[in-house]
Amino acid sequence: MQICRSKDPIERMKRELAERYGVDEAYIETLQKRAQNAVDEAVAFAAESPEPPLEELYADLFCKECANVVS
Repeated sequence: MQICRSKDPIERMKRELAERYGVDEAYIETLQKRAQNAVDEAVAFAAESPEPPLEELYADLFCKECANVVS
């Protein structure tokens, strides 16, 4: 489990911010709360949004310029 924690990108970024840039723990916590709030808002928006029509299921999967390559 310790190996997984050492490779966790969020934990690594927290260490970098603290060690390399001197960012204090309180500010890192504030950043984490802001990020979590943004995720929570996006999840709530998705949950409250109506399902798209079935004909939209495969819309915009590929770039328009690649339409002739992928068919």
